[in-house]
Parts: sequence; C-alpha cells; structure tokens
Amino acid sequence: NLYGAELSKTDFSNAPYKAKKEINQWVEQQTEGKIPDLLSEDSINEMTKLVLVNAVYFKGSWAKAFKEKDTEDKPFRLNKTENKNVKMMFMKEKLPFGYIPEC
Repeated sequence: NLYGAELSKTDFSNAPYKAKKEINQWVEQQTEGKIPDLLSEDSINEMTKLVLVNAVYFKGSWAKAFKEKDTEDKPFRLNKTENKNVKMMFMKEKLPFGYIPEC
C-alpha cells in the first residue's frame, strides 16, 4: 500500500451522527488537535455512501524557512460549495521530488 491507507467500515444509514463523530475524532487525533471538526453537522446523512478522508500533519524544521510575511489568508475548499479562509504559506521555488519504492 503506497500511502499506508486504511479502510474503516461504518453505518451511515443508521448512525450518520456517530459516523461523523468517529471521522472527526480520527482527523483530530491524526493532526494532534489542529483539525477538531473536519466534517460539519450536515455533511453526513442517511444517504451518505462513502467518505474519503486523509490527514497530514507535518512538524519539522524546513531546510529553507518560510517568511512570515509570505503567509496570507487564502480560500481552502471544504467541499463543492464551501470554502474557508485559512492561513497559507507560500514559497516559489524549484524543489526536488522523487519516489523511493522501499518506503
């Protein structure tokens, strides 16, 4: 599994609130409390069939630090119709990228 992803089964049709709560708790745990409520109250209902969620939490030292002045409020897409302004860091730079099959 390239991304180390796991699948979880949940009952959206009979317990949508419980499913939303479980997903939000997982995201909150994965992000060390930085994202406590990813899914809003009405984002899951009895008609929900699938929710795909991923979380990335990076805590480390950058080889080249971001300048605080380059942090701006920008729209982050929550779903097809909702955006939320969040602080985003910007850096325009050519950076190396590669795939290491052993990892």
